[in-house]
Amino acid sequence: MEKEMYQRKLTQRLAGFLGHYMNDTKWWKLFECLSMEALGVSSVKIISIWDDGEDRLNELTPQQLRNPVETFHRHGIRDILIGGPMAFREIRKIVVYAKNLDKLLEDIGKLGVFEQEKCAEGLAIYGYK
Repeated sequence: MEKEMYQRKLTQRLAGFLGHYMNDTKWWKLFECLSMEALGVSSVKIISIWDDGEDRLNELTPQQLRNPVETFHRHGIRDILIGGPMAFREIRKIVVYAKNLDKLLEDIGKLGVFEQEKCAEGLAIYGYK
């Protein structure tokens, strides 16, 4: 019953977004790319679809990014975040802080098309808008 209730809430929540830009495969490839040391990613903030604002941020450290086997699985992030594990489909957006944004943009551009924008903090990549 819990699983059905979660699925119903998830479906209702996702229906409130106009744009759906990511899937598990794209998130997996993106996080795999972000784990490369050459990009100099200092952190990744994750904003969930469940958060109405950006007050409850989860943040991945460089150490967590460099160890993808312990941090990620094919459908989400393991239980290392503030609120527990998170499915990729629950990510509204991430904000990537990197020393070299141009190199980051070039490398993720090779993966495919992402809904993204440069912001004061770094690079925002959207799952939903």
